[in-house]
Amino acid sequence: SKWSPVISSSYTYLSGANRDETRSDEAYKGWDPMFENQTVGHIMNAIFSNTNMHRASIGAKAKLTDDITANLDYVGAWFAKRYPRNLNRQAILSGVYGGAAGAGGQGRVFRMQGEKYIGSEIDAMLTYDYTEDVQFSLLGGILLTGNDIWNNEQNNGKGAIADATEVIGSMKVTF
Repeated sequence: SKWSPVISSSYTYLSGANRDETRSDEAYKGWDPMFENQTVGHIMNAIFSNTNMHRASIGAKAKLTDDITANLDYVGAWFAKRYPRNLNRQAILSGVYGGAAGAGGQGRVFRMQGEKYIGSEIDAMLTYDYTEDVQFSLLGGILLTGNDIWNNEQNNGKGAIADATEVIGSMKVTF
């Protein structure tokens, strides 16, 4: 057809079970993000550990012209197991909001209120095929966190919902 439209959906369950255990041969049994074969929510993928959550997505893709493709994705996320109320859970965020937590940086502290809903993300991407071997992309996204995730470091002392946005330009060259 003219636009070659595609509608897709996905569901991902990340249990987090046994993530820190090792086998008798000392091999790590948990999820290794270096071998990830999917990205469900670009911002969520960057700031949340891929553990203890459900992610569901729906997407649409269309070829606007011979050289330009547009993608639009909506992702919803929920914790698989509820975290205890009023427990600071810095470990679930990588500290993108101000330093890498666990890597010598401070990272920011977010307070969980004990609910399961993490939030929703909307990502839009335009891809331009310059030649067969060169491709340019522009990705924009927004993560709308649920009422459960609060940034405790706001200047007003009351905290604020910790929404996030991103814009990424990229170029891919194939040899």
